[in-house]
Amino acid sequence: MMVPTFKQQFEASQKKSARFSIRFVAFVLAFSSSLSPALLLPNCLQEDDEKLPGIIQQRLRLKTPAKDKLLHRLEKDYVKLLKQSRDPKALLEAEYLLETTNDNTHWTNYSKATQILRRTRDKAAIPLLLWYIVEHSKRSSCHVMIPEYARTISLISGHQVDSPYVAGPNLENRMRSKVDVIVKQWWSKEMGRLETAIEELTDAQLRVIVSNLLKDVRRNGDFNGSGGKPNSAYFAYHNVYYRIINSSSSDRYELPELHPVMITLVLEPSGYGQAVKGTAKRFPYEVIPILSKLAENGHRKKIEAIADDREQNSSVRMVCVYSLFRAGEVLRTEHLIEMLKEETNLENRLINLLSLRWGGEKAVPVLLSYMEDPNIEIATAAACALMDAQPDEALPKFRKLLDRNHYHAPILLLSSLSSYKTATSRAILADLLEKSLDGTSNKQHLGRILSAFMDACDLPRPRSKQGEDRTEEHARLALSQYQQRVSEMEVLMRNLSATVDSARTQLKIAREIEVLRRKEYKRLLILQGDNIVTAEQTRVSADRLETIVAEVKTIRSQLEQAEARLAALKNAE
Repeated sequence: MMVPTFKQQFEASQKKSARFSIRFVAFVLAFSSSLSPALLLPNCLQEDDEKLPGIIQQRLRLKTPAKDKLLHRLEKDYVKLLKQSRDPKALLEAEYLLETTNDNTHWTNYSKATQILRRTRDKAAIPLLLWYIVEHSKRSSCHVMIPEYARTISLISGHQVDSPYVAGPNLENRMRSKVDVIVKQWWSKEMGRLETAIEELTDAQLRVIVSNLLKDVRRNGDFNGSGGKPNSAYFAYHNVYYRIINSSSSDRYELPELHPVMITLVLEPSGYGQAVKGTAKRFPYEVIPILSKLAENGHRKKIEAIADDREQNSSVRMVCVYSLFRAGEVLRTEHLIEMLKEETNLENRLINLLSLRWGGEKAVPVLLSYMEDPNIEIATAAACALMDAQPDEALPKFRKLLDRNHYHAPILLLSSLSSYKTATSRAILADLLEKSLDGTSNKQHLGRILSAFMDACDLPRPRSKQGEDRTEEHARLALSQYQQRVSEMEVLMRNLSATVDSARTQLKIAREIEVLRRKEYKRLLILQGDNIVTAEQTRVSADRLETIVAEVKTIRSQLEQAEARLAALKNAE
């Protein structure tokens, strides 16, 4: 049996309310049952409630028994605020999702509900979520749900509500006690005067929201470098290329409504405006999606001014540069190169170098110079950033870097070099594979080197049975296939080069003949005019000229085709 959608429920309730007023239904029920009218018409209903949409009128009837004082109070607060809501439909949809959250098929409904509530920023969401902190303490995933509800309350209200969840027995009773404290100490006092509209928030509220927002984005953005160690090129590589620029992962968290005053607030933890300059303890990746969203929403000028401000520390300026780039602007290459010269923080240097991948021609000589850095992490980051430009000058630098006997597998260097797909890059990898195979160096990384070599040469990957290690056998086979291809390529290149040389010689001779026959034809035309030669002689000369012209054209076409094939082969090396 299919569960009706919220839209279907909404339309059905509207049809129902069009036929009967809520007061009339209550009146009929009161006189047709033993229940008193007072129980059927809770004190949430007021004189003007019949003017409300039917779906709201229907929800004004309380579900929680009065004997459950805490939840009854929270539900009363919720329906009271529901009547004042700017978007009651969204609230009711979120409530429906919370109500239908279970331990199996619809266990993620809670997350959909909190997304709606964060987006609408309605005060009625606060008692609703406090209510479900208790209700969902019975759910198997309550350790995820309850902290989410507390964070959402903080983001809506600007009042810090820490998660009350602590694993252990009697969880529901403990949640009731903690929610009761929140209601008595905070919510009951703030309900009447609390503002949640983003433009009405106080500075203190905004700071609470920003603090929680930064934590949420960092947690959901997964800025852990794909398991790499901190201050490594691998760690920075994954964060820059798969989190900062390719934003699919860091965008999993839906940002709530943002206010331009947040621009400086989100940067304060990174040292914005501090008298003592210095980089942040860790790079604030989480700031970038927020500032990028603000830039997209028309608040670029302030972010641009901070990016240009040399008085700010490098972390602050860098996140502003990346935020603008992510929002569609051209990367500020000059800013990054300028900061790189004075940067001492290793993490910032790695991030800066990797981002210069999009720095254009100005970045190439800088990256080439950093490939010679004594720090292998710095040199690796610079090499990775050249994967699009692929200058020939980088190849001997790759050879020097890979000639080291690496303690850890040089995965990024191997991957970057294999993308070049030139004769030189393949020769470097072939040499590295041979040394690894015979144990001269990097024997422990044979599998990684083999994989990069096969990618560079577009070789098919042989299959092995589960648990079977045939790496050395496959490495020898790959080298044999490579050498065979190289030999075949050399033969083909020699043949094509000879064809090109021959065609060029033929074309040169044919052009010389064309020049002579053209002169002969012109001379005969003059002699024919003086009645010295016949028209037949001139016509024969014209035919011979036409033949050689056609031959020149044919030879030129053959030469162009041969040269194109030769060039293609050289490019494919």
